[in-house]
Amino acid sequence: MGRGKHSTIERRRGGCLSGCLTRILVLLGLAALLFVLACMTGIITNDERTGEPIISFSNVHAPDMNGFHLDFSSMGKTVENLFSHLPVFHYNLGVKADGLTVKLLHAGDGECVFVVSDGFVLVADAGSGSGNWISAQMLLGGVRHINALAALSSDDTNISGMKTLLTRYKPKYLIYQDSQVKGKAFNAMLDSAAALSGLERLAARRGLGFQLGRSTVSVLGPVTTYHSDSMDDGLTMRIDYGKTRVLLLGTIHSGGASDLTRLGKELMADVLVAGSGGTGLTPALLEAVRPRYVLVAGVPDEAAISRARTWGANVMTVREKGVLSVHTNGEILTLE
Repeated sequence: MGRGKHSTIERRRGGCLSGCLTRILVLLGLAALLFVLACMTGIITNDERTGEPIISFSNVHAPDMNGFHLDFSSMGKTVENLFSHLPVFHYNLGVKADGLTVKLLHAGDGECVFVVSDGFVLVADAGSGSGNWISAQMLLGGVRHINALAALSSDDTNISGMKTLLTRYKPKYLIYQDSQVKGKAFNAMLDSAAALSGLERLAARRGLGFQLGRSTVSVLGPVTTYHSDSMDDGLTMRIDYGKTRVLLLGTIHSGGASDLTRLGKELMADVLVAGSGGTGLTPALLEAVRPRYVLVAGVPDEAAISRARTWGANVMTVREKGVLSVHTNGEILTLE
C-alpha cells in the first residue's frame, strides 16, 4: 500500500517537472519569435556606426483601418528611455579592411586588446575568462584568424584565455614576458604553445620590433627586469601607423612606469591603452606620453583615472562604455 502511494507521488513529481520544462521551452520559443518579428518589422535595428541594438517604434505604425490610425511614436520614446539605462554592448566590432583598428574587448576583470592592421591581427592578452567570450567577440567582427598573440604579463587575470586562443586560432607567433612570477594560466599557455607545430615563441625584450601590415610594432619595456613588484616587468608596446601612434601599456604599476619615463619622446603616442585599471598612469608617464585618449581595461583604479583626466586626456573605461575602439588611416584618428 505504501509502495503504491510512493509511486503515485513520484509520477506526480515527474509530471510537474516535465510540465514546467515544457512551459519554459514554449516561453523561450515565443520570445525568440517576438524577437524575429521585431527585427523584421524594424522595431529592433542596429546602429550604423557602433552596431549596437536599438529598440525604436518611431518608424512603425499600425495600418489605417477605416480611418482609425494608431501612432506608437510617443510610446517609442518611453520604451527607448526604459532601455537607455541598460549596459552598452557592441555586437558589431566594425573592423575595417584597411588602416589600423585597436579595440579593447570585454575581458572580465582583465584586458584584451584586439589590433587589426590592414587585415593582419595581433591580440594582446586574453582576459580573465576561458577565452570563449573573446573568441565570440572576434567572430562577431568577422575575424577568424590571429597572426600573433602577445602576453603583456603573466598574471592569470589577463591571460586566462590564452590557451583557448592558441588552440583555436593557431597563430604563427607567441610573444611573452618571462621574468615575471609564473601563474597557472602562463604555464597552460606555454604547454599549449609547445603542442603547436609552426608556432614561433618569442620571449620579448626591449628593442624587439616587427611589422603587422603597414604597422610597426616596437617593444619598449620593460626597460629593466626583475623589479621588486614583478608586475612592473610587463611588456609595453608601441604601434606606429603612418603619423599615428598607439601605446599598449599593459599591466605595469608605478615602478615600471617610472622606468619607462626615462625613454622620453619614444613614449609619445596619440592613444594610451592601460591595463590593470590604469595603475600605471602616473603624472610623469602621462607627461611623457601626452595622449589624446586614454583607454582603460580591467577594474578601474579611480585615483589613476582621476589623474589622467586632471592631466587633460579623454579617458574611457571598458567597464563604463563597453567595447572601446580607435581607427586611423595614418593621418586621421577617430574614436568609434
